Amino acid sequence: MRNCTLYLLLFLSIPVLSQKYVPFTTDSAEWNVYFSFDNYEFPQAHEIGLLNYTLQGDTIIGSTTYKKVCINAGTKETPVYVGVGGLREQDKKIYYVGAGFSKAAFKVNRQKMQHIKSCGSATLNDNNEYLLYDFNVKVGEEVNWGHSDSIDKIDSVLIGETYRKTYTFKNSKELVIEGIGNVNSGLLGWITGVPMCGGSWNWEFISYGMKNQWLFKNPVYLDCNSTEKLGKKKYFGNDNLWYYKEDIVQGNDIHFTVSSTESLSGDTLIKGKSYMEFSGGNIGIRENNQKVYAILNNTEQPDEFLLYDFSVHVGDTIHSTAIHGTLSRLPVVSRIDTITLRNGEKRKKIYINEDIWIEGIGSLYGFFKPYKETLTCDCGGLDLISFTRNDSLIYHNTALCSSLWFCTNPVDANPVVHEDNLNVTVSPNPVINFVKIDFTYSNKKCVRVEIMNFQGQIIKSELYTGGKEMTIDLSSYRAGIYFVMIRYTDATELHKIIKI
Repeated sequence: MRNCTLYLLLFLSIPVLSQKYVPFTTDSAEWNVYFSFDNYEFPQAHEIGLLNYTLQGDTIIGSTTYKKVCINAGTKETPVYVGVGGLREQDKKIYYVGAGFSKAAFKVNRQKMQHIKSCGSATLNDNNEYLLYDFNVKVGEEVNWGHSDSIDKIDSVLIGETYRKTYTFKNSKELVIEGIGNVNSGLLGWITGVPMCGGSWNWEFISYGMKNQWLFKNPVYLDCNSTEKLGKKKYFGNDNLWYYKEDIVQGNDIHFTVSSTESLSGDTLIKGKSYMEFSGGNIGIRENNQKVYAILNNTEQPDEFLLYDFSVHVGDTIHSTAIHGTLSRLPVVSRIDTITLRNGEKRKKIYINEDIWIEGIGSLYGFFKPYKETLTCDCGGLDLISFTRNDSLIYHNTALCSSLWFCTNPVDANPVVHEDNLNVTVSPNPVINFVKIDFTYSNKKCVRVEIMNFQGQIIKSELYTGGKEMTIDLSSYRAGIYFVMIRYTDATELHKIIKI
């Protein structure tokens, strides 16, 4: 599996009866399940890890045709697929026959494995066919899919581009999705007898996919191919945005200031782990249990390293495999304060050698400051202006942004046109409904016009298509202060307006 595409479950109130049925027994279907087994009578059958099931072509069991269920008895890098049973589908009913509940079946002889099964709460026979699911059932009906229960609710979920039925139950927290199966106990957990003679089993669904693409993942797991679970408390996501001011010194006479932004984007799979891409895709980061790990797209630092540890205490030494920056010198935590953010949350403020971290935000001198070497000359530097999540200002440096608007809209890398050299006029101001932009005397090529509210959020964006005038309708917006940003190919121009 090359990619780990995660789709958000969106349960919708739509007529489920009108949906197209999604088949279950599809060639190339693949399930990953976390499994643990322990039995004092057969220690060689002890097992903890990932089970990888696939459907690979047809097979005849007895006189019936099934899709062949295979389990990877090898490793992810060197798979050895062994047939362990069969699945068949008839009239939207899914049946299973076989012995392959786990890799333990290959470690003990058949007689001992049968004994392990027979001491369960339900006696299983390798030659019997078991009903796994019946996707014809209706709300309120009793089912016996490995255990007896009744259907409490049938809903819909969008996975990829297809809506699938979902089934919840009256007396359990299990969830079944059409075409996938149980996304709590996994593919065969329901029909596995729980040992009552000194042993224990545990099954947890991790992921489902087909045709070299993962389609659904249990959100508590790190990625589709891992048995590592995510920590409960997570700060970093695709809605995070960092704004920075950077002082640049060139020689003795040239000094100027630019600003930049950093952000996180979609998930990517790197060396079997799921990472978020950081500003451009050459860096991946992941978060787990108050720790942030990074991996760089280079040969100098090929493996991931610890970038932040927000679980530290005063006096702790931070151990990281980073080969550069503060982290490479075994930094010690010298002080920890508490800071209250703009949304009322209280976070740790951690002092480490020459660096300062805020829990859930990172260094005040750049997100990758812990990995970068400290400059020993007067060559400028990077400072965090503000941090936003979901377009909401969480933190701002009051010394660097006197206006909240400039906290989230610092000066672009392109220079801002000085107010004495404005290229266009914006009128009327104050404005009631329509604002007119006059380009008559402009000597620059306009690309786009943006309208922003007082918090700096872009509420309207229109391409400039030519001409001496451009009119923008503001009639649907409330009275207040707005900004008109004229974006040229090599500069920007800002106008403040008042709507009444």
